[in-house]
Amino acid sequence: MLEMKIERLAEQIVRHHLLGQGRKKEALYLNFDLRLSSNRFDQSRGLHLLYHQIPDCASVSVFSAMTLSPFGRIGEITSWEHDVSHDSCWRDIGIFHPSILRWPN
Repeated sequence: MLEMKIERLAEQIVRHHLLGQGRKKEALYLNFDLRLSSNRFDQSRGLHLLYHQIPDCASVSVFSAMTLSPFGRIGEITSWEHDVSHDSCWRDIGIFHPSILRWPN
């Protein structure tokens, strides 16, 4: 069975599609369907991530947002949270860790 951590998958997508190819007015958009389940509840949310790299700059900025529906679209997001703008930190921002996720009500 193939197993891969979601944060490593996101890192590889960003490395392949963004690093060294940054564009001034474009960002790489990733959307994940997150589900938390237990004996007492089952919830699903959408995690939206924007990765942006300014041309000729080593740093990557990461912005995140959560939606009530995992099928929420980028146009439905009213505010983004800036998570990091640093060359090495974007790989390990911890956004996929359950204790860090900001679940909207």
